Amino acid sequence: MVNIGKLPFAYQAIGVIPNAGQMVGGMPAAGQAETLARALGEPDTAGDRSKTLLGETVTGQGSASIWYDIKNNRPEVKNLLDSMAQGLAAKGDEAEMVHGIQTLAYGNMVYNHMDQKAATDAAVAAFTGQYE
Repeated sequence: MVNIGKLPFAYQAIGVIPNAGQMVGGMPAAGQAETLARALGEPDTAGDRSKTLLGETVTGQGSASIWYDIKNNRPEVKNLLDSMAQGLAAKGDEAEMVHGIQTLAYGNMVYNHMDQKAATDAAVAAFTGQYE
């Protein structure tokens, strides 16, 4: 994905990540494109959609730890971001990509009733699985 226009990466990803019935890493996808679209449809309160999706009490520690996990503990995300950096992506585009993965993780927690680790694993696989 390349952000040539004004459409943020998370919205572009809806057309690229797996829908229900497709396989990701040898496992059936749980409708990740649909989940991301639904999560992005939630109001973005003061730039933090997580508060809308998860509520104030859940987002404090969870939001920061999901971001940290995606950015620092996932080699597949690092590889994708490195690839983006070698292409046409600007520095801010990397943060948008991580934000898209994070938003999908939130959606997985709320709509697919996953715990934080499973939700993050599924979101990372949806965004990176086809590039491995």
